[in-house]
Amino acid sequence: MTQPLELVIFDKAEGSSSPQTIVKTVPVQGSLELGRQQSLSEALYTATWDANTRRFRVVVAEGKEQTIGRHHALIDLQPDGRVQITNTSNKSTVHLVENNLAVPQNGAYLVTIPERGVSIRLGSSRIVRLQKKAAPKPPEPEVGKDLGTLTSMTLAPDGSSFMAARRPIAPLPPDPGTNADQLISWLQTSLALLQNAAASLNYLQNACEAVVNLAGMDSARILMLEKNGWKEEAAYFRGNRPANAENWQPSRRVIDLVRTQRKTFWELPDLNSMGSIVGFQAVVAAPILDQSSEVIGILYADRKHGRPISKVEALLVELLACSVAARKAHDREQQEATMFAQFFSPRLAQQILTRPDLLQGRKAEITVLFCDIRGFSKVVHEMPPDVTVRWVSDIIGAMSECVVEKNGVLVDYVGDELMAMWGA
Repeated sequence: MTQPLELVIFDKAEGSSSPQTIVKTVPVQGSLELGRQQSLSEALYTATWDANTRRFRVVVAEGKEQTIGRHHALIDLQPDGRVQITNTSNKSTVHLVENNLAVPQNGAYLVTIPERGVSIRLGSSRIVRLQKKAAPKPPEPEVGKDLGTLTSMTLAPDGSSFMAARRPIAPLPPDPGTNADQLISWLQTSLALLQNAAASLNYLQNACEAVVNLAGMDSARILMLEKNGWKEEAAYFRGNRPANAENWQPSRRVIDLVRTQRKTFWELPDLNSMGSIVGFQAVVAAPILDQSSEVIGILYADRKHGRPISKVEALLVELLACSVAARKAHDREQQEATMFAQFFSPRLAQQILTRPDLLQGRKAEITVLFCDIRGFSKVVHEMPPDVTVRWVSDIIGAMSECVVEKNGVLVDYVGDELMAMWGA
């Protein structure tokens, strides 16, 4: 089911591209017309049904705002969930702010609404934003006195995350159970794992092993979030893998807290016999985030006997979870780069990686090339199959190099035919 949309109307922009004051939010249903007052009887910022046009109309500006047309723009929901934005004004502009794209008069633009929404400048004085209506948030799990948590959310694997968070650099919390030599050993091993994550195929297993050995846990697991729930991708145990490991389940309460709050949690020792963590003296879980700070996995560890988990140990587990997140992000970037490199020139592939909105549907003038081998059927009739394959491969390869060199997009290969495109 498509997520409902809403239209956020801001106060007069007065030339600013970053309005601050929201004056009204109205739901978007079917087809919606935006414009200024046609008469003083029209209510501002309210969606009213127009029986003649059979669409809703929202007055976004007073009649005296001459830069806004009386019939300025149309917003039409498409069956596939996308939105078509049409400029119906005879003299005013419709500008998509994030895309830096002007919709020409009587022109239309088809857009997929991202999580951040789409800001639309109408004329020079008014900005509205199309965005997904936020679903009601379920109540967050309660953080009881038997759970500890780190103060700040875990950082996402993004080069700007640290600067964006603007966290003051603070000393490590005092921990009477941790001496300087032990702390240095932890840091050295953690740094080695971070370096190893860039190249090792076993980085998930290595992270679990580091948690067990450095933090003194009995087991550590990496759980990745999938459509059907949590899937174990790696695990490491002190000693042999327990016979009942296949039936193991994590603490639902701890998992839900980590997922909703995106922070590291651990169980405190005074209530270690409650809920789904019966039999464990210590449990710690740290989130694995993607580049948009969404939880995609959890580094989960437990200890049956010995001392309770300290804050320094929780910080260590979070650091190792961050190393896993960094490798996951690196793998995804490499996969995308490899996929784009098959069809786009290096320059175009880099542009798409840095600006994903380029792949969204829009109206544009394009150039399409269809190219095949003249007299192909007659020539290959006299060739052995293996020679034919090598010959066609060489020719198609040479043509493909020409397309890529001229920053074209390789669309398809059909037998001896190549299809390429420019301008989209």
